Amino acid sequence: MAGSEVPPSRGPSREDLPAPAPSNVNPESLRDFRTQLTRGEDAVDPVTWAGSVAAQYGIAPRVRVGRSKWFNLLWLLPIGFVLLIAGVALAKELRGLPAVKSLIGQYPGTVTLPSGREGIRSWVGWQHFLNLFLITFIIRSGIQIMTRSPPAVLDPAQHTGQGVVPLPN
Repeated sequence: MAGSEVPPSRGPSREDLPAPAPSNVNPESLRDFRTQLTRGEDAVDPVTWAGSVAAQYGIAPRVRVGRSKWFNLLWLLPIGFVLLIAGVALAKELRGLPAVKSLIGQYPGTVTLPSGREGIRSWVGWQHFLNLFLITFIIRSGIQIMTRSPPAVLDPAQHTGQGVVPLPN
């Protein structure tokens, strides 16, 4: 069979198919429908766009600190940045100490592989990446659980008096 030939179809032919159903759509009904359409506005009115649904805005996740204070987790970004800068400065100072210099000289932190290359094996690098990737989700889920509601242990209204503390909804 040549590339341009089409194999015979095993489905029904055009004569075997039923006739199309009659349609009520005609050009006049389309013109009537188009006259009912209106031009939309270019701007959305934030007061009325959702009808009677009240607007709700998201809040940053918070963690309870102590019994009554909540700590906004967005503060962890600048605090973490400051701690990172302080850690780098401390590490640079420690590298100048004679004991740390001798430790770095004795253990340089690189490994000579049997093939003569320096560095770590590829599977160790992938394993470290995978561990970092998965621990990120573990930490994220822990933060989500902590910020969802106050701990049941700290809320005396949730104690049943039977020694069982119910989980929050």
